[in-house]
Amino acid sequence: MGKTTLLKSVVAHILNDNAQALAPRQVYLERLRAASQGSSLAETLLHGMGLRVSITYKHDVTDEERAFLRMDAQESILAKYLNATPTLLLLDGFDELPFDAADTVAAELSRLAEHLVKARIIITTRFGTNLGQLPGFNQVELLPFRDEDIINYARKRYSDASVRVAFLEQLENAPFMDAAIR
Repeated sequence: MGKTTLLKSVVAHILNDNAQALAPRQVYLERLRAASQGSSLAETLLHGMGLRVSITYKHDVTDEERAFLRMDAQESILAKYLNATPTLLLLDGFDELPFDAADTVAAELSRLAEHLVKARIIITTRFGTNLGQLPGFNQVELLPFRDEDIINYARKRYSDASVRVAFLEQLENAPFMDAAIR
């Protein structure tokens, strides 16, 4: 199961779960690579959620001060919005961030997590990132599929036996089979 498929499964489980008291009132998925395209994480999330932030300055400020004040305001607004109702924030693909953006996004995630009370964050990444060291986050490692897991997945996914067999054959012949099952 891939990272994005895992997040989709989490959402499906939450939406189908009978324990509605534990379920968040809103679920939001963002692909993290969008946060590396010239915007802060907070700005990317606010924009994706359809929230617009307009800031008026009472006195002249330098461009550097303006950038800092804007970032601080966006992060504060985002935290208040996420805490207003129980929110599950799903952030996909930390490992897909450009190397120079990963540390910045990690710092933003750390600051955001410090201010969240009702909201929760799930972040997906492959091995080899420093994400497991973020304060306030627990790291969970998914084990690779066993042969019986793959067969069970194929049974659930493909009701037609010929399609299921073709899928399993393609998977077996994949050049990077070990990567496909992680």
